[in-house]
Amino acid sequence: MFCCSGFIAVCLCSCQPLLEKLNETLGRSGSRLAGLTLLGHLIRKQPPWVHHISRSALLPSLLRCLKMDGDVVVLITGVLVLVTLLPMIPQAGKQHIYDFFDVFGRLASWSLRNPGNAF
Repeated sequence: MFCCSGFIAVCLCSCQPLLEKLNETLGRSGSRLAGLTLLGHLIRKQPPWVHHISRSALLPSLLRCLKMDGDVVVLITGVLVLVTLLPMIPQAGKQHIYDFFDVFGRLASWSLRNPGNAF
């Protein structure tokens, strides 16, 4: 957890490289779960720069991941990150409202499209 504390102490001017690196991890399927887990830890600590997530490429990447990934663990972790992040970015979330509904609609219909799979 010390590592996460160090990330949270990142000043506002230094958060952009961190957000870009997290965005890269979401783009690669091999590192996606680790990136989502780290992002979840960071968001739950509510750093002062959390609002920058909505203005970076990270939020669209998160939504794209939740719309397309088929790994249940990645989906659950990603939805937890999204649900935790939503109250912190209410204004910025307006432009992604249809994407949010697509994600939650996909999860709601999961058992119909994937019978026999746990979710």
